[in-house]
Amino acid sequence: MIPVANLYMMLAYAWNRLDQASVVDVAALHQQNLPSLLAHVLVTGVSHLTKRGLHKQYRELVEESGTLRGRVDTAASVKRALFQRARAVCQQDDYSADVIHNQIVKATLHRLVKCSDVAPQLRREAGRLVQRLPGVSDIDLTARAFRGAVVHRHTAVYAFLLDVCQLIYNETLPSEEAGGFCFRDFTRDEKKMWRLFQDFVLNFYRKELSGFSVNASHVNWSIEPNAADGHLLPSMRTDVSLKSTSRHIILDTKYTAKIFQRHYQKKSFRSEHLYQLLTYVQQQAAYNAAQSMPAPEGILLYPLAAEAAETRYVISGHPLSIATVDLGQPWPHVRKRLISLILGEETAMPVYIG
Repeated sequence: MIPVANLYMMLAYAWNRLDQASVVDVAALHQQNLPSLLAHVLVTGVSHLTKRGLHKQYRELVEESGTLRGRVDTAASVKRALFQRARAVCQQDDYSADVIHNQIVKATLHRLVKCSDVAPQLRREAGRLVQRLPGVSDIDLTARAFRGAVVHRHTAVYAFLLDVCQLIYNETLPSEEAGGFCFRDFTRDEKKMWRLFQDFVLNFYRKELSGFSVNASHVNWSIEPNAADGHLLPSMRTDVSLKSTSRHIILDTKYTAKIFQRHYQKKSFRSEHLYQLLTYVQQQAAYNAAQSMPAPEGILLYPLAAEAAETRYVISGHPLSIATVDLGQPWPHVRKRLISLILGEETAMPVYIG
């Protein structure tokens, strides 16, 4: 079980929103469930927004009026025969907070109010915030609405909140209660958690390791130049590549409880995971040698589940490590563990030469 405070930090890193996420007191989250965590984050963030002022922008407002405002749309007014009634279609620029970013935030707060999985106090706070957004239109949450909420320099403060809103939208379903919603626990979805784990590890090292260039990079096959069928080879893309002047680390993340396989009662590391990493390292090694770059090393990283792993091999001259990180530990321990995997362990791992 991953504590909600740790899950919050993983999301903040994965979304690359660590600075904005700091407005929430993570230490206060240890007793909350996931729906309440997200509600707490959104309520806190929107409270800050309302104090500093909601984002506004100009929009064209067209309305029929008996008082001239802005520009008169003569064609539309004549077509409707409004002049005879001392009325006209007027166009004016309205500087309003009724924009898609605020509409999404308000609609998500509405959804939290109706979600039985959220703590009652947080539901009440979400309801009070809705009342503080009277000039913002009510909309239905849709994927299209989120696509329309473009984040730029003037709306950067919304980036993290919109990520939270989208997660709430993606992970809530209508409940049996009329008009209500319930959360599905995405932490039980191995595919979603693998993606979160991968993005978290990538951005964690980008943020926390100085002296390394960190990205997800392609690995080229070591084949003859201009090979006729080279395009038929599958692409190879690392989860995380860490490069410095003296090291090149290929790190592959796997989110699974099954680190080992068993064959005739013999326990061994999962062959498909090890073969994949070894292939990456071998193919990268040929390129690095030709470019006079550091020889690559590989790390297989799993979240700690039933069994821990802490092993290092040298296979055909290539260093490969298999390790776990316990995401259930207090966050400082998780952080220290991830950094020590790259910069060095307090105790040496056993090394096997093969």
